[in-house]
Amino acid sequence: MVTIRIDQQEETLTWEQWEQRVADGRVPPTAQVRFEPVTGEAFVPAAELDLFHSLRDDRRREWSDRYTAGSPPWMTALLVGVQIRLWWLMRTGDAMEVRDTLQLWQPAVLEEGEVWRMLTAGFTHWSVGHIASNLLMLVYIGWFLERALGRVNLLVIFIMSVLGGSVLSMTFTPAAGSLGASGGVLGVVAAATVFGFVRFGLLPDRARIVFGWALLPYLILIYGIGWMSETTDNWAHTGGLVTGGLLALVLDPPGLERRKGWNLSFILGCAASTAVLLGLLWWQGARLIRIEDTMARLPDSFEPSRHRDLVYSAPRTWKTGLVQGTRGYTSLADIRRGFAARVRRRTGPAVATEELAAMREDLQSEWQHLITLDPEEAATIAGVPGLHQVAHIDDVDGITVERWVAVRGSYVLEVTWSVDDKEAGRLSSLRDRLVAAVQWNEPSSLIEAQTALERHPKSRPLRRDLADELIAAGRVEEALDIWTQLVAERETTPDGWVGLLTVARHHPDAVPDLDRLYREALKRAELPEVQAEVALALDQQGDHRTAFGLLEQAWFLAPGDRHLRRARKLVGLPTGLVDTVPAQLLSDPLTGDPLPAPRRTPTEVDLDAAGPLGDTMLAERQAAFDLAMQRPWPEAIPALLLVRDGALPPLEELEIGLNDVALDLRATTRGSDIRWLTPDQRAAVAARLQTDPIDDSVLAAPNADDPEAFGVWLTGLGLGAVAGPRGPALHRVDPGAGRP
Repeated sequence: MVTIRIDQQEETLTWEQWEQRVADGRVPPTAQVRFEPVTGEAFVPAAELDLFHSLRDDRRREWSDRYTAGSPPWMTALLVGVQIRLWWLMRTGDAMEVRDTLQLWQPAVLEEGEVWRMLTAGFTHWSVGHIASNLLMLVYIGWFLERALGRVNLLVIFIMSVLGGSVLSMTFTPAAGSLGASGGVLGVVAAATVFGFVRFGLLPDRARIVFGWALLPYLILIYGIGWMSETTDNWAHTGGLVTGGLLALVLDPPGLERRKGWNLSFILGCAASTAVLLGLLWWQGARLIRIEDTMARLPDSFEPSRHRDLVYSAPRTWKTGLVQGTRGYTSLADIRRGFAARVRRRTGPAVATEELAAMREDLQSEWQHLITLDPEEAATIAGVPGLHQVAHIDDVDGITVERWVAVRGSYVLEVTWSVDDKEAGRLSSLRDRLVAAVQWNEPSSLIEAQTALERHPKSRPLRRDLADELIAAGRVEEALDIWTQLVAERETTPDGWVGLLTVARHHPDAVPDLDRLYREALKRAELPEVQAEVALALDQQGDHRTAFGLLEQAWFLAPGDRHLRRARKLVGLPTGLVDTVPAQLLSDPLTGDPLPAPRRTPTEVDLDAAGPLGDTMLAERQAAFDLAMQRPWPEAIPALLLVRDGALPPLEELEIGLNDVALDLRATTRGSDIRWLTPDQRAAVAARLQTDPIDDSVLAAPNADDPEAFGVWLTGLGLGAVAGPRGPALHRVDPGAGRP
């Protein structure tokens, strides 16, 4: 037993109590001590005993003095004051602007390099309840932790907890904005809890109510309540809690460091780690943007097919939207940033240069004089050779639009990247990853056709379907083999010939002898659908005269046939019938006067005779066009209606026909392909319209119940009405100078 006497008060202690009091600094050097094995029956000053000096820990005593009577915890007050000041700034100024500038938001951090948000989010609050709940806990726990662990350590724990919470929040809730000191506050609370466990013997008895086990239930309660709220950023809570707890394990109270410079090394390490992390996010943040397959955005109930024609990815935080007219994905931070990919199927073979030109025209139409274009260049997209072009749009900060086009048969792959010039360099790595992730697979329709034929290998319809799909996919040679086999099996059946002629029409280089193919097809399958395909193939290869003549022969022999009607519309020939007679054979192409009988009466479809007949038709149409263009528009439009349809319509349909022709004429100024006019004729019409626009008022018919006004209107158009065997018919009142 040890007896001590302090200020005339004597107390007997056990050895353990004596050691604890000396270590805690609660036995002054002047205290009188009696310890029989050392002092015998006498009391001696404690300072004269070696055991007193061996047990006394001056560093712990100094820490205890600072904890109980140290300077006010002004670091806690500073942290609280900064947050209150920012909150008041939001209340008195532009709250939305302050919030949008300081809150944590992954798109702004990674796409725009605004890395300060990782820290400023921990000092910003939105509502009174939000800031009050956080700061009350910070004031209470921070006050004691600062005295226990030191103001610098408290600052490090708070800031690193905010940073740790920001890292987890951006990782697991990338699209959501986040603000508030709760991550830092949870870090401070976790640090106080851990400090109470690892420094339990250091704390005075009355200090243990805010550390260790006493604080753990409150920590669990605060953290658990957060997970019950959908608006709470629980990942920020988790990151702050873990960071604060870990730092409390390694940081020592000032004066009680495990070795000299212990705290300083960790503090410098935290500062360096923060600087490196923020620097990497600023420099290479775009590489950290997570991209995912766009199919992952679909609802769980959606079950995509196992085979997909197009597979491409988009940043996880981007949402669906329009990317320069194409549906794709746009950034939440700036809708000018976007990525889109799509596959389209044309009715015939696609050409990359034409597809890129069409996309270019769409951009020019939207942005007009604000756009400049770089020369197109060869590029490979999804493993397929194609074209790439860059457009620069001078709008606000400027926009750069990049487009890639690749073609396989009738399928077109279009990829679009749009970005504001300010962040174009930073996001170039994201663009490269998105473009590299595009996968263009075989068309699903081709896979289905192959699968179906495998089940029924002798089916003629399934073989036709497969051949069609092979042509569309650009595998012409395989399709040609199938069509050749179908023709060999049934020479008089049209489907095989139509398939071969379709190949000849769109891929003439794949057929060794086109003329022989045309003649054999017309000879062995004397059917309108075969004749129509031969004519379309000839027209596609530029032999318009033979195509026109062939369609004229076939139309006379089978007027109204749907295959011939379709082909005639495609090449710009009239398709009207009067009873069963082709309309163009009943009216003079120059005057519009009825003819007594058809002028051309072919008895067969003859390829050799089709050429001269086509020359005659083209000459007649050109002469009628030239004569019409010499007249003012009110008289020229009915004449051009005659050129288009081959005959003037009934009185009740005249106004509609005139306005349709007027629309076609105006479309030439926009470069539209009006097929019933030749390219030279379209250019002549467009040139005239620039100085001589069409007045719509002259094309509006008066009330048909007023015969006099209606007659005046017809006369103004250079037309008159006569009675005929089929009812009232139109004719030219003044045929002009006659045939040139």
